[in-house]
Amino acid sequence: FHVGTSSSVSVRKGGAVRAMTSLAGGGCAAVTDYGEIELFRDGQERNVLLQNEDYDFRDVLADESGIWALSFHGPLCRVGFDGKVREIQLPPGDYLKLKDAGDGQMLIAAKSHLLRFNIAAGIVVWRTDFDSDLLSLTDYAHGTCLFFADGKACSLESDGTLVRTDINAGRPITAAGYCDRLKALILGCDNGDVLIVNTDNRIVSTMLGHNGRVTGMTVAGDVMVTSSYDRNVLIWNMPFFKISDTESLSDALGIPASELGGGRYGIMKEWLNPVPLKFDSWPLSVCLFGENEIAVGTADGQIVRYNVSASDMARRLRERYDVVLSSEEWDHYIGNSVPYIKNLF
Repeated sequence: FHVGTSSSVSVRKGGAVRAMTSLAGGGCAAVTDYGEIELFRDGQERNVLLQNEDYDFRDVLADESGIWALSFHGPLCRVGFDGKVREIQLPPGDYLKLKDAGDGQMLIAAKSHLLRFNIAAGIVVWRTDFDSDLLSLTDYAHGTCLFFADGKACSLESDGTLVRTDINAGRPITAAGYCDRLKALILGCDNGDVLIVNTDNRIVSTMLGHNGRVTGMTVAGDVMVTSSYDRNVLIWNMPFFKISDTESLSDALGIPASELGGGRYGIMKEWLNPVPLKFDSWPLSVCLFGENEIAVGTADGQIVRYNVSASDMARRLRERYDVVLSSEEWDHYIGNSVPYIKNLF
């Protein structure tokens, strides 16, 4: 697991990396369905915080002193960076997601219900039961939004009440995220479509690229990364993604391009199409590893780290289309703010 265009490490042969989360200062924490919690930091050996096959972890959160890991049938595990482990028993359920709720609390989501948990007190503040299986949830402009197997999308009130929204995706939402710069809700679907929803809950674009269920998503600045059962990870330059011959996503959302500039991760505004990364196994989870880097966790226990700088994206376009970019093509796809290098490849 080393710095480079791409590098990988096998967490456990046969295990699936179900979830990852970024660490403060760079790196990531990963959990598997074989009960492993592992830390990866730049320039360091991986740190195995926990290995217990009684657990089947599905999600993970990190804070300044340790890791929270959620097992499919419970419990919730707290593992400090000092190695101390604490189990918190949960009501029966098939648990899927953790989310920081602020004010020292977190949301713990099962298929059938949602718990609000007070971390300091170690107690459940409230419970909300569902009438359909939960598929995904995310923060967005109006709070927290939950998506269900029956097609409903609901906004969560502070007391646990669910309020039906008028978001109408017309298909199951299997991953969700939010782009703060664009004030856009991003929905990954079971058929591979990625939907962009504005603050009025209207779908303004359907972004095509995947042809299988979207399994994971992360958004930072202008960059969105999605993973899918089609064994591809796509890197999208959100504001300038081309949705027609004459319109970009920022146009559809009513945001002037002059307000956006280039992407935080070096992918310039002329980058109009998603960059694909192909895998031999299903990519199940994605997260940011550090500046210009992402990490991808797969069903066969691999964690692959990728550089997503502008020059690396150019190389990948070169490999995809088997052409050397002319200076004009370079300006179009990479942007003239990155100096043209004829022999980059």
